Amino acid sequence: MPILESAPEGSFQFFPESKPIAWINYLGAWMILGLGSIPSQDIYQRVMASKSETVAIRSTYLAGGFYVSIGLLPLFIALGAKYLYPEIYLDNKQLLLPEMVLRHSGLHVQILFFGALISAIMSTTSSGLLAPSAIISENLIRPYLGKKIQDKYFLWILRFNIIFVAIIATVMAQWKTNIYELVAEASILMLVSLFVPLTAGLYWKKASEMGALMSMVFGMIAYIALLNLELPIYPHVPALLVSMVSMWLGTNIFPKKQKIHA
Repeated sequence: MPILESAPEGSFQFFPESKPIAWINYLGAWMILGLGSIPSQDIYQRVMASKSETVAIRSTYLAGGFYVSIGLLPLFIALGAKYLYPEIYLDNKQLLLPEMVLRHSGLHVQILFFGALISAIMSTTSSGLLAPSAIISENLIRPYLGKKIQDKYFLWILRFNIIFVAIIATVMAQWKTNIYELVAEASILMLVSLFVPLTAGLYWKKASEMGALMSMVFGMIAYIALLNLELPIYPHVPALLVSMVSMWLGTNIFPKKQKIHA
């Protein structure tokens, strides 16, 4: 038990204090990846790649099991590194896991680890560039150009959009170099702008297009406006509420047009 007795304070505190603000922030932290990742292109890829609804459901539960089991291993390693090498933890937290692999594993494990790390980075980068480029080209540009545009010209539009998205991603990476903060910001933006329209479109039959647009726009504006304010709760929590209210108001003010069947 000496390691447990010397563990950093708060390492095994899984729940917040019994205060409303603490619980709101606790649930808000879970929402970032728990709900913010649902509208991501990763989920779409896995759902669309499934051959049936049953396969999609089972693969989702299976992936969740892997996250809880295999995905927790790096966290336990980082907890041990925080105790064994506090100087690395204070200097640069992003180097914790690679430093532990270099210090406590053989050459073969190091090759597998860094090979898997580079593969994950390249795979995520490629999908992160292709997905938004395809959405911009297909959903925003093609409707204005019409369906008569030739495929070879449309392919060039897609290629230019890839370059455009890459430039934007590079600027954002230079703006914030912390990987954890970049991932969290990406999930927060999807949470406050895309989660509510997606959920409403799936489960609310009255959901309208204008309601979805208002939810995306006002949810994003609310988060950006609250970001620089010193609030007792995380800014994405009230921004999510704004997105929900905007969805409800937009749907009721501009209801979905009913199709007339002959």
